[in-house]
Amino acid sequence: MNLTDTSVYPRKDSPYWWIKYWCPRRMKWRAKGTEHRRDDAQGFKRTLAMARELSADGRAARQVAPTARWECLVVDWLKEKHHDSPKSLKSETGRWHWIDAFLTERKIHGPQGVTRQLGREYMTWRTSQVKRVSGKHPSHNTALMEVKMLSRVMREASNREFIPANPLERLGIKKHKPAEKPELSDADRVYVVQGTDHLAATRYHPSRHRAPANGHSRRWGCPRFDIR
Repeated sequence: MNLTDTSVYPRKDSPYWWIKYWCPRRMKWRAKGTEHRRDDAQGFKRTLAMARELSADGRAARQVAPTARWECLVVDWLKEKHHDSPKSLKSETGRWHWIDAFLTERKIHGPQGVTRQLGREYMTWRTSQVKRVSGKHPSHNTALMEVKMLSRVMREASNREFIPANPLERLGIKKHKPAEKPELSDADRVYVVQGTDHLAATRYHPSRHRAPANGHSRRWGCPRFDIR
C-alpha cells in the first residue's frame, strides 16, 4: 500500500512488515523493519498506523526549503560566527545538541515551525531532563540560555528571509538569581586555619622524608647527601 512519502511492503527474507519512507533528517528515502509480523491479523493495521505518521513527517519536511532546514542553517552559521573561538563554538554546539533533540521530538524541521509558545515549552522540557552523572535536573538558567541561543538562530533565519520575524524576541522569561553561598562563621574560619596549619606541619615533617639506610632514596634511587 502506498501513502504520500511512505509505503508498506513485505520482504521475502523477513516475517515482518517493512516501511519505506522519506527521512526528514537525512533528506532521502530509507527502509525500516517493524516489530509487526505478517502472520498477525493486527500486524498490517499497526504497521499502517506507523506509516501514516512517517508520511506526515515526510510531508512536513518537504514543505521546508532545503536551505532553511536546521542542519543547513545552524551548523555552518555557528562555524562562521565562532571561527576564531573554538571554545565558544564547542559551547554553542553543545547547547544546540539539546535544542535539536527537542525540535526533533516535536517534529519541527525548520524555523517556520517555531512559535512563541514553543520557547516556553522548551523551558519545561529542558528542566525535566535528568543529568547523566549527577542525576539532577538542569537549572532554569541553563534552559533560558539555550532558549536565547534558539532566538539568535531565529534572528538569523529572519535576516535570511526564511521567516518574517523572530517569534522568540522578548519572551519575558527572567533569569533566576543564583543561590547565595552562606558566609563562614568565626568558628568555621578558626577550623579552616587550624586544619591548614596541621596539614602544613604533617606534610613536610622531616621524619616523613628520611632516606633509607643504604644511602639511596626509595623513590628516585638517588644517593643521599648528609649535610652537617
